[in-house]
Amino acid sequence: MTVTASSATATSLVVTVPAGAVDGPVVVGVKGVLTNALNFGVTDPALSSVVPETPAVLGGTTILDISRQQVHRWLPPCRSRAPAISVGSITLVNSTFLTVPITITAGAGAGPRDVTVLNADGSSASRTQAFQI
Repeated sequence: MTVTASSATATSLVVTVPAGAVDGPVVVGVKGVLTNALNFGVTDPALSSVVPETPAVLGGTTILDISRQQVHRWLPPCRSRAPAISVGSITLVNSTFLTVPITITAGAGAGPRDVTVLNADGSSASRTQAFQI
């Protein structure tokens, strides 16, 4: 993957990280001269798991345990795009783990649900079919 710097100094470089970029070594080239590979960490959150503490059932409440791979601040408050699911306040357990209570009304349809987590900087990560009602 190749990117172009939006600004640069003798000691820093600013680039827009394209979608799909992953953690790993990066080589910088300036006028044909390449650097040694340096480790690079993508800052977007990556959801590694979403697990209900109890079964997510119609008319019930459960806590979603959400693990992530990238250290970031989460953007409270949580909200649900599904009108039949309400989302409570986030509890940030540590830099890679949070819990969030959800309440599922009896009128919610059964089936898989996606989860999207937003960062304070506007970046986000989604896990499709993260849990089942």
